[in-house]
Amino acid sequence: SMPFGAGSTDAAEFGKIGVEATNMAAISFDISKFSEGLVYHTPNDLTNYIEPEVVEAALKIARDYILKKDSES
Repeated sequence: SMPFGAGSTDAAEFGKIGVEATNMAAISFDISKFSEGLVYHTPNDLTNYIEPEVVEAALKIARDYILKKDSES
């Protein structure tokens, strides 16, 4: 069973049928952190909210994961 609030990603749907998949998200759902309110999937979901260091960290995680999976095959 999926925990409450989970399962709304493509990876969750793949996982339900046994396909190995993952999802990476770096978002705060604490609306008090945004003066305009929550911006995710709204007209205010703009690139100025993207933090380059978070993107870099995500790319490093993806790279390390790919290298690990490649070494297992």
